[in-house]
Amino acid sequence: MPDLDVIPGLLGLWPGPAFHRMATHSLLGSFILAGCTGGVAYAVFRGTESFKWLYVAALLGVWTHIGWDALNTWGVTLFWPAPDPTRGNLVHEGDFFVLVSLVVCVVCSLTLTNRTTLIVTLTVFPLYLILSLGWQQQIARSIEAQPASNMNVFPTRIPSCRWLVLSEEEEMLHADCARVPFGARLKRVKSVQLNNGPFVQASLESDMAKRFREAVWYPFADVRRLDDGEVLVVWSDLRETFMENGVDAGPGIYVKLNADGGILEEVHKWRLPFW
Repeated sequence: MPDLDVIPGLLGLWPGPAFHRMATHSLLGSFILAGCTGGVAYAVFRGTESFKWLYVAALLGVWTHIGWDALNTWGVTLFWPAPDPTRGNLVHEGDFFVLVSLVVCVVCSLTLTNRTTLIVTLTVFPLYLILSLGWQQQIARSIEAQPASNMNVFPTRIPSCRWLVLSEEEEMLHADCARVPFGARLKRVKSVQLNNGPFVQASLESDMAKRFREAVWYPFADVRRLDDGEVLVVWSDLRETFMENGVDAGPGIYVKLNADGGILEEVHKWRLPFW
């Protein structure tokens, strides 16, 4: 239910995920969503089930969703309409190991008692979060002596690159992966040159591109000349595209300019990666 806020973006009613994880991912919104969900369930069961318990079950489900989203990098606007996000930066929303753990818990619920399933669930997930926090802090300590600036550690959904270290150094952005659990050794997977040329500056006349550059962690622009003399400037976030082979395939802001730098078209391409 909280992710219903992506539907208008998918339909093009507003640019991409502009309002994702705001009202529907807040404490205020959770009570309203639970009421709607409980009401629908009550109607489906034709009043044979107590609305009170249906509401409580729906509320717990919504809180579980919001809590999970609050643990990753984007976070949620928990106290909406206050704009400040609450983010844990601890797990990716498509974390492979968490998805496997969910499957294990579902199997337990089908084959074991409710008490055993509850014990497994309350053991597996907190333990994984504790291990993730320890690994994250270990990587953070290991990069403190690095000469690069603006270094940050992010979770990913890729098992072979559980943690991503992004940094900036002399007009370059770098992406390094931590592959071995609790290992300090990093492997560079991508580097991009920061481009501040005239077409890049012209693309920032687009409010969409300007907001994107201010909002994402590590923005960079790729300039491509088209056959008809026009220029395509693609704004991407290195955190989201570090494994992309080509910029065309990745999410970001696509601004098409004429030869004089005038904006012809602007599109926010985005996707919802489930894993």
